[in-house]
Amino acid sequence: MFNAPGARTEIRLVGASRARPHHREILFDSGRQRCIARSIAAAMLLAAFGSVTPLRAEPPLQNLAPQHEMPFDDLESVRAVFTGTDGVSLAVGAFAAPADGNGGVLLELDAQLREVKRKPIAKPKPAGASDTVRRNVVEGATVLAGGDLLVYGNVEIGAGGATARREGWAARIGRDGTERWNRYWPGPAATREEYLYFARPMPRGAVLVGGKRQASSNCNDASSGVAFEIDPASGDMRGERRLYSGGVTRQGFRDAAVQADGSITFAGWIVGDTTADRCRDDGWILSVAA
Repeated sequence: MFNAPGARTEIRLVGASRARPHHREILFDSGRQRCIARSIAAAMLLAAFGSVTPLRAEPPLQNLAPQHEMPFDDLESVRAVFTGTDGVSLAVGAFAAPADGNGGVLLELDAQLREVKRKPIAKPKPAGASDTVRRNVVEGATVLAGGDLLVYGNVEIGAGGATARREGWAARIGRDGTERWNRYWPGPAATREEYLYFARPMPRGAVLVGGKRQASSNCNDASSGVAFEIDPASGDMRGERRLYSGGVTRQGFRDAAVQADGSITFAGWIVGDTTADRCRDDGWILSVAA
């Protein structure tokens, strides 16, 4: 939260408005070493300390010495990994361009991280008569109550041999790869791009999923953070929480922390500069009351 030693600390405090009485924001400007604090506590902290000298030197960085290491050449990346009590681990991998459209895979690994078996994470069935699901794109996974996995990301919906739009997507699968449900949630008609980047269980049993929504894939176009609750048993949407625009052009959520009382802290990005390169984003944190 602090500038480098000797640098000037700039504080901009914005009071709560009648329209947004329960929102607090903190904007970290990565390009100008500036923090815009939108809470009284954060502003007082910055005013009091400005630049801070660490009480003790940080320990030197050390190279990792892997106990086991295993590459997976056919995967674009491994998005998530989960360990078990029996020495067996599960990993969720993503393909770059799957020929069959199934964009993910559940891997079972032994104690040395060697692949024991795998099962595809299938693309969902079309939600509309005119939809052609080209492929699903895996962004991550989380563990649900009972041990099942919720895998999430987006699906590419085709039209005329090309991708016409993307929709937020998730699937619930057992630890053996058994599919419980697999679906996507079509957004508003004007939305061409929707991505889910996180999934977090909530106190009342629902799961909060979210990411970003925008009208096109161009980074200069407007986007908004989007989050909504789903029923983990069926995948049905319980209610949507749209991010207020706040007068800026681009916003998005990367993660969220859900408190016991239902309040949520979102982490993500916000447009950094509307007068120059609008594709440059700044880190952003937003808290919302229950």
